[in-house]
Amino acid sequence: MPRALQLKRRFAQLMDLPPEAVLNTALIKVVGNLELSIANHRGLREFSAGAICVASPQGLIRVTGTGLVIHYLSPDEVRIGGRITGIDLE
Repeated sequence: MPRALQLKRRFAQLMDLPPEAVLNTALIKVVGNLELSIANHRGLREFSAGAICVASPQGLIRVTGTGLVIHYLSPDEVRIGGRITGIDLE
């Protein structure tokens, strides 16, 4: 692991900060198979009722399912609802 990354991770721990804020990573929260939220995203790349693709600092996050809808979208967070059947990190 690069030294800069180690220092950032240690800083986040010492300051009791969320690692995703300091390390510039996406935070994915899943509630059952009905809702998913992604914080620190970089925008939508694809949207349909069967798949939603969201850009993140680490790459693409593809959410698949049926009846997918976007409940909330801001520059920092996206909330997806519907019947979620898969999450792929590309």
